Parts: sequence; C-alpha cells; structure tokens
Amino acid sequence: MPVSRYTAAEGRELTRRLAKMRETGGVPHAEIVRETRRAMERDLRKMVRDYAGTARQAKDLLEALVIAREYGVSACDDIERDLAARLRKRRAA
Repeated sequence: MPVSRYTAAEGRELTRRLAKMRETGGVPHAEIVRETRRAMERDLRKMVRDYAGTARQAKDLLEALVIAREYGVSACDDIERDLAARLRKRRAA
C-alpha cells in the first residue's frame, strides 16, 4: 500500500485546518471554495510569470486555465491578458 507524503507547507495547512475545525466545529464550504479559488489564482499567476515558452509549460498552463475557469476562478480573463502581454513582449524582444 503506497504511503502518502506531504510537504511541510501541506502539513502546516492541514494542522491549521484541523485546529480551526476543532475550535469552530468545521470550516464552512464557502470558505473552502473561496480559499481554493484564491490558491488557484495565485498558482496560475505564478505559472504565467514563470512561463518560458516550452510546449510542456504551455500544455500545463492551458490545462490549469481550463480547470480554473470551470471551477469559477473569476480572474481567468485577467490572467489570460497578462499571458498575452508577456507573449507580445517575448516576440518583440
């Protein structure tokens, strides 16, 4: 049976959520959705910043944008504009 491994950051987040759940009786679903969307937006913006033009990065970025849009991340249009501006700058250079 495979062993699950967590990063230190994931462990801290799980500990924080467990403590909050014990104090309040649980985390409202709306808060989890809000936090997830915020994290997805942050990760997408980082992917755009780190985009170097490889095919693998393009595939991953497109997949992440589609998933985020399906999940209701409202910043997808803004993130796509940032990516387009970055691509224009790369072509001009």
